[in-house]
Amino acid sequence: MAGDFNADGRSDFAVWRPGNGVWYVLGIATQQWGVAGDVPMGGDFGGDPRADFVVWRPSNGTWYGLNLFTTQWGTAGDIPV
Repeated sequence: MAGDFNADGRSDFAVWRPGNGVWYVLGIATQQWGVAGDVPMGGDFGGDPRADFVVWRPSNGTWYGLNLFTTQWGTAGDIPV
C-alpha cells in the first residue's frame, strides 16, 4: 500500500493485515480499520495532504473511510480501482 500518511511529500511503507484488519505504517501509525474480506485502498480521500485509512467491502459494495465516510458504491463482484 502506498500513500503519504504523514504529509511529508513522500510515500510511506504501509501494510494492511487482512487477518485482523490492522494497518501498519512504518514509524507513523498502527490503526485497526477493516475486517477480513475487505480491500484496502490508498489515497487522499479527505482533501488534505495525507493518505487516509479506507477499505472497500466487496460483500456489500460499501466504502469505509476512517472518520470520513461510509458510502455504498458498487455491487458484489466489482473490483475497486
